[in-house]
Amino acid sequence: MTSRPGDDAAIKATGRDWAAWFSDLDSWAAELDHKSIAAALRDQGVSGWWAQTIANAWEQARGRREKHEMPDGLQATASKTIAAPPKAVWKEVSTGAFREWAPTGWIEVTTAHPNKTLRGSWNSGGRVAIYLTEKPGGKTQIAVNHEKISDAGTCEIMKAAWRGALKNLKGRLE
Repeated sequence: MTSRPGDDAAIKATGRDWAAWFSDLDSWAAELDHKSIAAALRDQGVSGWWAQTIANAWEQARGRREKHEMPDGLQATASKTIAAPPKAVWKEVSTGAFREWAPTGWIEVTTAHPNKTLRGSWNSGGRVAIYLTEKPGGKTQIAVNHEKISDAGTCEIMKAAWRGALKNLKGRLE
């Protein structure tokens, strides 16, 4: 089973439910790769995020793509909204405090934009991108994408680990 937005969200954003999208793609997308499907959807006026989401969901439903599969491996994601400003969350993400709440391991940072994004290599494999988004009321949404994971078992382990880590971080800051 795929994890995707519900029919109501799809209709609101694109004007169609999932059954309509799948029927449409069945009629023209069978011989195309992912990139071409997403590009064709964008050409039809679908936003970039929704084009990717629709293409992924259809490919998963038709057995062409595993759950969490990306072109360069699997991806584990997690997000949480925390009642703390981005500066406070950034301090936890970008300093030694990271090891106190995060999954066991570390990031070799390659790119950092203070209070916004941090990217780097994860010590036991893959790449990690952390995104901070300021929300009203002094809150911050933190999203983690752990990319280029080589196998489904590790992907599920890291997904659970990042969800637990963000729960720990929320507990530290609230």
